[in-house]
Amino acid sequence: MGKKSKQVALAGMLSALAVVILFLGSMVELLDLSAAALAALAVMVAVIELGNGKAFGVYLASSLLSVLLFPKTASVVFAAFVGYYPVLKVYLDKIRPKVMQYMAKLILFNVFLALILWITEGLLGLGSDWGSLGKALFLLGNLAFILYDFAIGRLAVFYIVKIKNRIRKR
Repeated sequence: MGKKSKQVALAGMLSALAVVILFLGSMVELLDLSAAALAALAVMVAVIELGNGKAFGVYLASSLLSVLLFPKTASVVFAAFVGYYPVLKVYLDKIRPKVMQYMAKLILFNVFLALILWITEGLLGLGSDWGSLGKALFLLGNLAFILYDFAIGRLAVFYIVKIKNRIRKR
């Protein structure tokens, strides 16, 4: 099997893995955000193994399939932000100094969160008065995002150091 065939097969398997994880997240409402973050790990592996272009294809395929097959919170959050963040993280991590890097990441996340609130309130008519709940959502959301960014970075390093070479040997 040629290199391109192996890459296409790996991209297909990672897309399928992300869709299965998002399906499980849609079945158990309590796991929806966790499932979206876990499915993003498939995109992270694609970034490492296949590069950003093909990783974006993995994100796109799994987003489209999951949103069309089961349009629940996990799929929407994955498609709207969490799924393509591993691809963006490659570029954002290059920003120096570190303070500017974190500012860029937080600005990106807050734009996403504001957009979600605007869609739920303005377009869907849900939660018409966010008030203090909206402020708490932004605060907790930012804390969760910082943890997510840290975790996905550490998991990428773990994958590269501990798993990648073991897979290649087989």
